[in-house]
Amino acid sequence: RALVRELDPQAGAIVDVRVAGDTVAVSANGNSVTVWDRVSGRLRHEFETEHQYIPSHLSLSYDGSVLACSDGQSVRVWQLKRGSP
Repeated sequence: RALVRELDPQAGAIVDVRVAGDTVAVSANGNSVTVWDRVSGRLRHEFETEHQYIPSHLSLSYDGSVLACSDGQSVRVWQLKRGSP
């Protein structure tokens, strides 16, 4: 198999990755979640969270338009077309 795309969130160790269609969501060992275009490699969104909220679980809707993340105690949901919680 050939490497298709390498995405580097530069935020520390990667905790979780989810792919839906052309959307890739990455949670790193910091307090941010990045959303990438799988085909172009372009960063689409970056969501910063409070210091104590470290997203450890991600979920994308089947079409990649909605992102949910959890720190194990609460869940946050973003509509990716608008980029806001």
